[in-house]
Amino acid sequence: MKTSFATAAAVILFTLCGLAQAGNAVLIVTHEVKDFAVWKVGYDQDKPNRDKAGLVQRFLIRDADKPNVVTIVFEAPDANAARSFSSSPALKDAMTKAGVVSAPAMTIGNKVK
Repeated sequence: MKTSFATAAAVILFTLCGLAQAGNAVLIVTHEVKDFAVWKVGYDQDKPNRDKAGLVQRFLIRDADKPNVVTIVFEAPDANAARSFSSSPALKDAMTKAGVVSAPAMTIGNKVK
């Protein structure tokens, strides 16, 4: 699975849409899922955990050639909040239950003014 294109595309979209002005950090997650429809239900059910961490979803992207490869772009209050969320046991459990079948590629960045 190639994630560099998806990650770069998400960052470009995020910046071009002006959303980069709204927050302090960005978390980009790319992974492959067994079944997108099943994964989406699990992802939606985990929204309270994202809300608690202060994450706001800005983009949910399905790869054009591999529709079970998903990239999500979040805005986070800061890099530490993104790190804490991305390393939490609750996230790992939610991903497993939702059918994530690859190790997630996660990029955390601070916005530059």
